Amino acid sequence: MKKVKVIDLFGVKYDQMETKVNNELEDIQGSGGNILDLKLIGDKLSQCSVFVYYED
Repeated sequence: MKKVKVIDLFGVKYDQMETKVNNELEDIQGSGGNILDLKLIGDKLSQCSVFVYYED
């Protein structure tokens, strides 16, 4: 089954963004998910979201 996970980066400090995104991606892969695509949506890095399209 294909799913979408939204990683909200609103209000996350720049130096913590990489860790937050990587932790979420590790959780998806650790539970057997296969990441198919990533999209960054937003005008500013501090006010955006990462959409992860994956197969469970």
